[in-house]
Amino acid sequence: MQRDITATSARVAENLKKIEAMTDDPEARKLLEQVAARRAEYAGKRQELMKLKSSEASALADRDLRGLAEAYQRSLASVISFMRAEGVRHEEDTMALARTSQWIIGIGGLIAVLLGALSAWLITRSIIAPLQQAVHAAETITSGDLSADIRADGRDEVAQLLKALLAMRDNLGSIVGDVRQNAE
Repeated sequence: MQRDITATSARVAENLKKIEAMTDDPEARKLLEQVAARRAEYAGKRQELMKLKSSEASALADRDLRGLAEAYQRSLASVISFMRAEGVRHEEDTMALARTSQWIIGIGGLIAVLLGALSAWLITRSIIAPLQQAVHAAETITSGDLSADIRADGRDEVAQLLKALLAMRDNLGSIVGDVRQNAE
């Protein structure tokens, strides 16, 4: 029996050390200190009890050990209650953090969509405006007006098209000028 008690005490001491290492809360540490104190009182009385004869042991167990065991169990119950309350509080904190994260992700997504739409609009505008200028220049030249104002800025494909229209306008102007000169 003594061997079982020693083994159990060693396991309990080891588990209490593990629990202490996992907590940094001052209130939890205080409760664990109370558990350790109640445990030490209980273990001391239990040792006294083991040394006595059976009749004396029974009286001592009824008188002292039972109360110490109950105090020890109450201190363990306090730790359990505290840990449960801490678990609930941590769960609530985690849920609040999750809700905040969802809002942040949602707002970030909305901002990304808005920036994407703005970028698409700006890119479209930067392509459409020069194309419209090219179409207008081509229509003006087609109608016979060789004085169309054509600005070819940049090095992209639309700028190359505008430069080609400008060169065509200038060449048509030269041809028309030559034809007029030869006709006179």
